[in-house]
Amino acid sequence: MYLHASEQSTRRYPGHGLGGGGGCSPDAVTKGTSCWFDSTSSQSPTAVYVPAAALRSDPVRLLVWIHGDIIPCGDEGKDAISYVKSDIFPLARQLTDSKQPFVLVVPTMKWNWKTNKVRHALGTPKTMNAFLDEVRSGLTRAGWSKAPTIGRLILAGHSRAYVVLNALAAASSDPASSLGALGKLSDLWLIDTTYGKKNKAIHCKNWMDWARTRAKAPFANLRILYRKDSDTSDVAECIRDEAVKSALSNVTVQGFPSHCSLPRDQLPALLAAGVTTPRAPRSGTSSRT
Repeated sequence: MYLHASEQSTRRYPGHGLGGGGGCSPDAVTKGTSCWFDSTSSQSPTAVYVPAAALRSDPVRLLVWIHGDIIPCGDEGKDAISYVKSDIFPLARQLTDSKQPFVLVVPTMKWNWKTNKVRHALGTPKTMNAFLDEVRSGLTRAGWSKAPTIGRLILAGHSRAYVVLNALAAASSDPASSLGALGKLSDLWLIDTTYGKKNKAIHCKNWMDWARTRAKAPFANLRILYRKDSDTSDVAECIRDEAVKSALSNVTVQGFPSHCSLPRDQLPALLAAGVTTPRAPRSGTSSRT
């Protein structure tokens, strides 16, 4: 999903953090706080939604959503705030309804801009950590008296989000992957992102390397939702089968018939699964279809 940024929101600003070129305002519908800011690290406007359940929490829990392309699901608004309140991707409302204390962070990906359809700055662990530090520091504009520490991180993405998520998987041996905010990662959700069947072996190996690394401290779950019998099924099912062979119980793989509605339909269950404190399993595997 490509988010059209307004002329004002794409200007460069010297400041960092929430309100740098943007601002915060109460949301009458969700009773939370909606913010946006110009991120130096992601090089785009970013939406931050703070539900009442997360306000002023310290440590703070973050749910970072990497959105997909404009095709085939349709344009949901001119900026990231419009996106998280849309009918197709009602992320803010669903997070509020869950009553879970996660701050939602949605960078505008600008997928149709220059070369970022194949690479993006947030695909490097160092830049992702810097981006999340911008968010953490900027929460003082959204109700925090001081910048909170990060207690938990969920990283999720849909469709073309694979550009960022695959790159992070390929960098699992980078020390920065286990430092900073990424060191607090408890869940990574791939929501129909497992494209690349022509390079299935490479993608499958990268994600298996990531899963094996995060099966130990710092432990994190990998949850994969994909469309059965589609361009995303080959890689997803390879990861599933290899995880079973390796008895990796931090990998869960499930097949579904949809693409555009998949995030909306499955986010409540994902939130329920992702809020528990992760613990390294003793044995066995939870991979399934």
